[in-house]
Amino acid sequence: MRKTKPILLICILSFLAFSALVFINANATTTKTIVIKASVLDDVQVDYVDHFVTILEGGTVVINDTLRLSAKPGQTVTLTEYSLGFPYKYKYRLAYCFAFNASNPSQEFNVILDTGLGEIGYYGVTVVFPEGGVQLTDGQSFSFTTVFVFSNIIISSTYTYPSEEQLGKNVTEPVLTLDYPAYPSLPQNASSVNVTIVCPPKAPFVDGNPSTFSIGGNLEKGQILSLTRAPLEKLTNFIGWMNFTSQDNTYRVVTIDALERRIEIDGWGNIFVTEDYTVTSQMQQQLTGMRIRLPEGANNVSAWNLQGKAITAALADKNTTTYSVDFGLALNRGNSTKFKLTYYLPGTYYLTETTPGDFNLNFPTTKNLNRVARKLTTSITFPEGASLKQSTLPGTGDYILQKGALSEKILFTAYNVSLYNNMNLTMEYSYSLLWASYRPTLWMTALAAIGCVVALIWKAPRAAVPAPLPGVGVKTHVLRDIVSSYEERKRILRELDSLDTQMQKGRLPRARYKARRRMLESQLSRLNRDMVDLKQKVKSASPKYADIIKELEVAEAELQGVEAEARRVTAQYRRGEISLETYKRLQDQYNKRREKAKTSMDGALLRLSEGAT
Repeated sequence: MRKTKPILLICILSFLAFSALVFINANATTTKTIVIKASVLDDVQVDYVDHFVTILEGGTVVINDTLRLSAKPGQTVTLTEYSLGFPYKYKYRLAYCFAFNASNPSQEFNVILDTGLGEIGYYGVTVVFPEGGVQLTDGQSFSFTTVFVFSNIIISSTYTYPSEEQLGKNVTEPVLTLDYPAYPSLPQNASSVNVTIVCPPKAPFVDGNPSTFSIGGNLEKGQILSLTRAPLEKLTNFIGWMNFTSQDNTYRVVTIDALERRIEIDGWGNIFVTEDYTVTSQMQQQLTGMRIRLPEGANNVSAWNLQGKAITAALADKNTTTYSVDFGLALNRGNSTKFKLTYYLPGTYYLTETTPGDFNLNFPTTKNLNRVARKLTTSITFPEGASLKQSTLPGTGDYILQKGALSEKILFTAYNVSLYNNMNLTMEYSYSLLWASYRPTLWMTALAAIGCVVALIWKAPRAAVPAPLPGVGVKTHVLRDIVSSYEERKRILRELDSLDTQMQKGRLPRARYKARRRMLESQLSRLNRDMVDLKQKVKSASPKYADIIKELEVAEAELQGVEAEARRVTAQYRRGEISLETYKRLQDQYNKRREKAKTSMDGALLRLSEGAT
């Protein structure tokens, strides 16, 4: 027993020592496997950030964040992606986002949305660079731009301040407030950030936070506010605001809830467009209208409310084809209305005949959207007998191809779109001009068949029948009014041309020129509005005269399109973009088309005047 106890004690001690050794080795092994990998951003520095804010119409705001990245001294880095963002409260105001190489804007990068920035309170996106990443070495830099398109971050309200004229009294005026990310939120510090805000025309800055802006630019074209902050701290969360006013009350915060655009192409290359708008006012004061930009070359524009009554659509800016539409009613904040626009587009702007019988349609679906449309539906109906060969459609949106017995149609739907989405519809189709005579031939055949049947049945001579009236429900004075309105319109247009000629030759003082031109344009606008009502009365009452009115409108659209093309070619010639020979050849073509359109208009007006006698 005495020998057994020491042996047992030795065994116990040996076991404890072995266990301790195993435990120590296990911990040592575990410690070696824990390796903290350094972030690639530890070797990258942000030299500067350009935070460029542009206020567009209707409450849409675009922010361009341009970052210049470089490797820290002595480092070489391969950067495959980069994340940035803004305070989380703006997440549901983001309509669209894209990124591109600042040195080569045509090189776009993939953007992954809603990736976060590693901490709560931020919305982040990740810009993914091309395969292989971007190589940064000591002394080299790389710049890229991320564009954020926001909607509904401008608030309409009022502000009150002491009156300078009447002591003790306050003045209350309308004000517009931009609620925006004052600085970008980055995952690391930046050496500096340059903030620039471009205000709308005639919209002076009142106050804001940050408030240390220097003000430049031109009030007529838009003030430019700028400031620099150095450094820009990691994950900056600064919600800024800026108050501004609209001097002429043309800046209106309006939401386009839905836009349905129907495009029809006929056999002669004419493009007819109908647009149905559903809009909601976000203004503090009552809203009676809005400005809408139409595609280049749009002419013969008419507007209608939900009840089918004509409303005013006046040309506000000829250079941008912007029209001012009067709703015909006053909208309070949060109230909506619907209206319709119809117009023609010259086929020479958007249609190209690549080979005989093969046509290419290139239509910029979103180029004219100077504000965000929550839902955009576009349908394109090709001429009867046309066959769609190939199409290039935007990467986002839903498409449906409908094939009918005689024609084909494409339906396209997209959400939260603006001019920055750059959605061009490019389509190739084949079409024979023989199809253009299909329906007239069909009608003539049907009429000839009916005539034969009537001739066989109606053999006996009949008493003379009085001549039919111009049309059921069409009064002769309405036809006379249309003809006289067109004559008056021709006179006004001739006088406008004469005014421009006299002004260019220095024969007319500028003040007198402006006054006379404003008066003539007002008369022309009122005349166009009256003509829309007269045309609608004729169209709804008599199919016969409705066809004449349609022929008149088509010829008028062709004439306006020719004049626009002629002006564009003249400008190109003056800039030296085309030769004299090309200029003369094109002008000869335009003169022939102009005479043909005028002949068609004169023929249509002659038939209307005959019906009025």
